Amino acid sequence: TSGHELPSPSPSSFPAIEQMNNRQEIKNLLENMTQPDQMKAVTQILSQTPLYRQMQETLQLLTESNAEAANRNLQKEKDINVLCASISESKQSLKEKVELLEELQTKQGELVKPMERNEILYELKRAKKEKMEESEEMAQRWLQNDTNDGYSGTEGSYW
Repeated sequence: TSGHELPSPSPSSFPAIEQMNNRQEIKNLLENMTQPDQMKAVTQILSQTPLYRQMQETLQLLTESNAEAANRNLQKEKDINVLCASISESKQSLKEKVELLEELQTKQGELVKPMERNEILYELKRAKKEKMEESEEMAQRWLQNDTNDGYSGTEGSYW
């Protein structure tokens, strides 16, 4: 509760009830409290007591306090919805980045794993064949005095 204390114990006297003429009136009042008129009468009598007034003031303060808290919560609801949307977007972005990371890690694993012996031999044979063909072409140009490096067979030698 918002710092409000409940009123002191029940009052020691009820002047409105004490002013009733006889015990039968009080008994009728209590027995017929289910009837709307009698309820109004009891409420009217009780409303004249300081305890009742203090309880009504406390009730009013609590009601106002609850209404203010509810309004603050409604105002914060918009902020929470914006934050939730932002979190969902960030979560989706993170998910996509994790998937990309996993894909790149898989590719990295394929790139850095050692080649199989058969693959190595195949690549070496292919490179050897390619270099042999380049060597043959260079030799043919040299024999025809058609080198690209500025040397001709008569002006100098490679050896």
